[in-house]
Amino acid sequence: MATGSDGAARVLSALSGSMSGDTPTRQQAESTLCAASLQPGFGPVLVAIAAAGGGGGVGGGGSGGGSVGGHPDDAVRQLAAVVLKKYIKEHWEPSSRHYVPPTAPDVDKSAVRSGLLSALSAGDPSSRVRTALGMAVAMAAGHDYPSEWPGLIEQLVAQIKGAGSAEQAHGALRCLSLIADDIDEEHLPTVVPELMPTLLAIASSPLADAALVRRCLSVVHGLVSVLGSTAGVFQRKYRDQLLPLLQPWLPLLGEQLTRGISLAEPAAWGVQMEVLKLLTQLVTYFSKQLSGAMPSMLSVCWRAFSGGLAAYEEGVVKGAAAEADADADGDDLSLESVFAQLFELLISLVGNQRLCALLKPASSEMVYVTLGYMQMTAEQAESWSSSTNQYVADDDDDAAYTCRVSAELLLDQSHEAFGRDALIATLDAVERRMGEAAAARAAGQPDWWRLREAALLALGASSDQLGQLARLSARSSQPGGAPSPRGAAGAAVPVRVHVLMGDMLSQDLQGSELNPFLAGRALWAAAKLSRAGFLSGSGSCSGGGGVHPLAHSFLASALAGVQPRVPGPVRIGALRVLACLVPQCARGPSASPSSPAPSPGSNPLTAVLPGLYEGLLSLLSDSTEESMHLVLETLTVVLKTDRDAVVATYLPQVALPVLQAWSAHVSDPVIGEDALEVLAALAAARGCLEPLAQHVLPTLAQVVGSPDAQPPMLVEGALDLMRTLLGPRRKDVASAVWGLCGAQLVLLMMTGSDAGMLQGAVELTCELLLVAGDDLHAWPALSPGGPPPLGSLMGAANRLLTPGLEESQCVFVGGLVLEMLQRHPQHMAAHLPQLLDAVMSKLVNSSMMALVNGLLLVLAKIALMDARQLVQALSTTSVTLPDGTQAVALDAVLPMWLERARDMHGRFRTSLCATALVAVLQTRHPRLALIKVKGRPLDVGGGVRTRSQAGAAAGAAGGRTHSEVPASVKLLLVLADHVADLQEAGASGRRSMLGLDSGLYDDEDEGEEEDGDDDEGEGNDEEEEEGGGGRAEGEPFGVLRFGA
Repeated sequence: MATGSDGAARVLSALSGSMSGDTPTRQQAESTLCAASLQPGFGPVLVAIAAAGGGGGVGGGGSGGGSVGGHPDDAVRQLAAVVLKKYIKEHWEPSSRHYVPPTAPDVDKSAVRSGLLSALSAGDPSSRVRTALGMAVAMAAGHDYPSEWPGLIEQLVAQIKGAGSAEQAHGALRCLSLIADDIDEEHLPTVVPELMPTLLAIASSPLADAALVRRCLSVVHGLVSVLGSTAGVFQRKYRDQLLPLLQPWLPLLGEQLTRGISLAEPAAWGVQMEVLKLLTQLVTYFSKQLSGAMPSMLSVCWRAFSGGLAAYEEGVVKGAAAEADADADGDDLSLESVFAQLFELLISLVGNQRLCALLKPASSEMVYVTLGYMQMTAEQAESWSSSTNQYVADDDDDAAYTCRVSAELLLDQSHEAFGRDALIATLDAVERRMGEAAAARAAGQPDWWRLREAALLALGASSDQLGQLARLSARSSQPGGAPSPRGAAGAAVPVRVHVLMGDMLSQDLQGSELNPFLAGRALWAAAKLSRAGFLSGSGSCSGGGGVHPLAHSFLASALAGVQPRVPGPVRIGALRVLACLVPQCARGPSASPSSPAPSPGSNPLTAVLPGLYEGLLSLLSDSTEESMHLVLETLTVVLKTDRDAVVATYLPQVALPVLQAWSAHVSDPVIGEDALEVLAALAAARGCLEPLAQHVLPTLAQVVGSPDAQPPMLVEGALDLMRTLLGPRRKDVASAVWGLCGAQLVLLMMTGSDAGMLQGAVELTCELLLVAGDDLHAWPALSPGGPPPLGSLMGAANRLLTPGLEESQCVFVGGLVLEMLQRHPQHMAAHLPQLLDAVMSKLVNSSMMALVNGLLLVLAKIALMDARQLVQALSTTSVTLPDGTQAVALDAVLPMWLERARDMHGRFRTSLCATALVAVLQTRHPRLALIKVKGRPLDVGGGVRTRSQAGAAAGAAGGRTHSEVPASVKLLLVLADHVADLQEAGASGRRSMLGLDSGLYDDEDEGEEEDGDDDEGEGNDEEEEEGGGGRAEGEPFGVLRFGA
């Protein structure tokens, strides 16, 4: 870049041009800036342009720096500072992940640093330029502070102390607020004592405007938040240093909140936001040290909370407040965000064990006021009326920064902190707010429904805790004894809830002119209360059988809610109720969850199912992504309760739209899986599987047959769908899948390279082997004169065992080979020598846990067929290791097997592995005593040691932290560990039978399967029952010979 004023003028012209509305002009200017950024002197020129807001040009300095004459407007200067920040981000530090060569010269870096501080000290009149300059300083400080910019913090503090104008203080304060929480531990003890009193003096000055006070508070907040990223001795010392410096701030904080959060003073919102954030930090880190000042602070916060409700209702609920505007620094600030921060402070106070006792006397009133903040705002009502998708998304978003969500969190925290009293207070507040809504309705107020909807929201949000209280009261009540007042209040919870639910039915769900938001919220609350147990049995939440009479009334309202032309909120609420109540009502009036499965013909909902299917399918055709999840989920629930197979009459009408939803969203992990569950429920319904398979299999075969022509995830989805059709274990369906898709399936495993497709193909093949059983041998070959089906599958397995194939592509091959050995041991015997060589070669060159474990299970299965011949074969065979050296196969594999034995999950896998190891040990092969493997951990040096000391001791011991033992000894150790695990599991089962523990052996296995996907495809535990653990029927282990 040319030096001097010419280069600066070109950059200034390019900055102006990049803001042009003319596309060619803008593109040409952007190209000029991009080229200039690669030349020395670019950074100093940008500083000069950004700082050229005073009287005359500002010298750029540095290599290639020039001066900028005239007065560029504020927009251009702000853009120059923004481009400078980007330049620093990309060209400052080569180790940065955003780095773009070349690196800025050191002389330019120095010029930029000094120029930025000079610009800040000059006090630019534009707040936006000050902010952009401060952000550029923060970006440079992130790379250079403290090593290359050691005096930065001290210079900023000096600027603040010596500021001659508010603008000069603003620039340095903005920069400090951006980097306050990044100040290193070395500088904090020296900077804070000097900075905090200075900030307090500025903030307390009657001449300080709201923006300046807010910036001071922001810096203090940053300095306090450092405590969250420190620990140990430094944290304690820094906290002790901060305490006396913070105490003088408390009167200022109280004064700012005492003014109240007013709709008429939007300029004060920013200051109050920072006050609330700082108070939240003080509650977190200084609740004990500032306990003497906390009562007065709580009083101030309470007045702001209770007194601010009127401003919130007028400004946010009714929408009278201006929309969120950007403040002087460009940050968005709204009245609702200030109240949301107030809720965050209250949640911290209630959750603090030391301070919550101070709030307990006011907890009932706090709950009542909280319900007022839960009212639907005008903005929400407008958004949700026009978009059901947005309604569902916001309703399920528990992390949104709104008062409605924050109020729910405060309720939950109150229930946890104050227990029964807070729950009773919540019921009181709900009834009180409903009464106020009724009075407002009678007075003709148009917004009367908002309070009622907020009360219903609070009731549903508290349903779980109310149900727990009702169950606890039912269990603790003594027959014949007079309950205590608290006990009586808890025992009355079910009665009060049922009265409220009856009122919901009559007021919100019946009539000709229903409010859609009230009806939808009433149905939502009914679903929540149903899950909490209020609609089961007597409704006492005591777990009794049957259903409460109110359940059928809500079910009828939900059935009406899924009909066409019903407003979105009502449809969503109806879906939630159906998902809860359909299974409950389908069991009959007197059945309990533990009753035997009802027989066909006993479903009391049979008569309403046709209308229910029609309504759900109508919703499915009109659903957006968010609501489609609920429709499909409800449809699955209904299908599973359709014991009389009513759906068989409507199969085409149900299957076609579900298949369309599945194909359109096959790559969506939520909707695609939901649609697959619906199809699985359809396949399980009487009379539906055969026509469903006939309809979809030809299309699925075409998809799998041309994988390269399909959109993403469709082939994997097609394979999953075929596996779903095999779920009912119908041999005729398995035969149809093989006949239509077998050739494509084998071809995919023989030639495919996509890991997801190969995984789906292997899983489907394993399912086919499981369902087909011995019928596999009666299936036709894939081509005239070709090998039988098992031979074709063996060829696919050999390809997947190829050493050069990536591990992710063949991760489940072990499951496929194990399934063939499990189902067809006699026919696989002839393939064992070739198979063993392939398995060994793949095993010693693999590291992925799921792949290694699957192949080890194959070896375990072969060991159970003939352990002696397996050990002999491994001891006389050599394999090539990853480093190219040769090793005896047994020496390479056995240590790996013994180390991975504890990594096997599930009863079948652990039993198979352990039994195989017993068989190997029983061979008494002499090489088992010669192979050395890792034994027990060594206590190198003894005593208690840190991790670094343990590592040093291990290094002194030659890196050994375990003993070396013969493989035969390690075999015994592994088997002993397995026996200990079995004994522990047996003891756990006995405790469970005695009611002393929860979770049986099967549950433990289920949890392990769900927690780890790595073992997927390596065989099912149910194979233990069906396949006898791998034994040929009627024959003992060990009678099969390799090549027999």
